[in-house]
Amino acid sequence: MRTSDFDYQLPENLIAQVPLVCRDTSRLLILDSKTGQIEHATFKDLPSYLSSDDLIVVNDSRVIPARIFANPLGSCSKVELLLLRREEPFIWQAIGRPGRQLKLRKTFKVMNAEVHFEVIEIRNDNTRLVKFSSEQGMDIWGHVPLPPYIRQKLSDKERYQTVYSSQLGSAAAPTAGLHFTTELLNRLGAKGVNVANITLHV
Repeated sequence: MRTSDFDYQLPENLIAQVPLVCRDTSRLLILDSKTGQIEHATFKDLPSYLSSDDLIVVNDSRVIPARIFANPLGSCSKVELLLLRREEPFIWQAIGRPGRQLKLRKTFKVMNAEVHFEVIEIRNDNTRLVKFSSEQGMDIWGHVPLPPYIRQKLSDKERYQTVYSSQLGSAAAPTAGLHFTTELLNRLGAKGVNVANITLHV
């Protein structure tokens, strides 16, 4: 088996650029594992396909404002940094572009903030270790990292979080959970469907 076996063309007009106002009105494809029958539904219909004592496992990871734009000190050029994980206070593992700009010991000023960071290590996998002068206000000067196929600016950061997210740490949303609403979870609970939380940072 090769990864190319899974290649397919998805027309751009079928890629949603903004979330639905009502999350649970997204489309849901149902496959009956016994008969092979396919049915089209909406996500809010999910409770009718589950039974009491069924279990749904959700990822409660919350997206951090991990996309940082900055300028090298004394330069107008721009770099983009994506924070992957916080290794200790002020120090983050990150990837960035253009890589040729993100040289060891080079210092950058975060755009629209009085915050600097320095590249303190370049690792074998080409990730960088960067040290910030401050982490205060990161939710303001940091940006939610959207997938590259989403070109429209996100006006409400909460729309890229699941309703049950609580543990900060993801550089991208666990998108399969974005269709759940609090009301839908309540309906599942009333039916006896169990929900278990795990934390898997993306």
